[in-house]
Amino acid sequence: MTYQGVPRETRGFLAELEAENNKAWFDANRSAYQSDFLAPAEELVSRLGSALRAELPAIRAEPRINGSIRRINRDVRFSADKSPYKCRLHMVFWEGDKPMASSGLHLVIRPDGVGAGVGHWMFGKPELQRYHDALHDQTALDELETAVSEARAGAGMVLGDPALKRVPRDQTDSPGADWYRYRGLVVRGDLSQADRVFSPECIDYLIAVFRPMLPLHRWLVGHVFRPRP
Repeated sequence: MTYQGVPRETRGFLAELEAENNKAWFDANRSAYQSDFLAPAEELVSRLGSALRAELPAIRAEPRINGSIRRINRDVRFSADKSPYKCRLHMVFWEGDKPMASSGLHLVIRPDGVGAGVGHWMFGKPELQRYHDALHDQTALDELETAVSEARAGAGMVLGDPALKRVPRDQTDSPGADWYRYRGLVVRGDLSQADRVFSPECIDYLIAVFRPMLPLHRWLVGHVFRPRP
């Protein structure tokens, strides 16, 4: 059968979860979790992953929890918010060993909308050093600025705020001085035509959404997450 897009029941399940968000409700609705959350996520990851490989052959799309599908359970140990479940369906497509340890393409379905993004929130120490090394390479710096500009060209897409308020003193005269304020790079935003995700146009639409983000993903993979020989 022709793929009809993410079922609207997925958004309905998330809306009900947001209204209740307790273990008793979730246990009573576990079959809805399977049919309206997990099964649609598995199918979308498989279909979108196949389509993305036409442009990113090494992209990983694993239709399972803790693969491309993030867990619905929240870690509440160190959070003031003790609600046990995340009221969103979060999927990630990545290159490398672990989905949250490299640059990735992210898709998030919420009760009130759909968001997408690219990048990595916080570099580890080796990745941060490689990022700084790339900022000293004028060609790489030019490529970064172009890639970020292209990613931001998508409707509603914005670059995440820098971690530092000021440029480090030893880099104030560097050509890429302002980029030293970042400890991770993410461009993300809400989709202006989110309803298309719930239609047969879903895969084509999402590929069009992600295409402007691919240069930034490739830059991060090549310069930050893949050590230079």
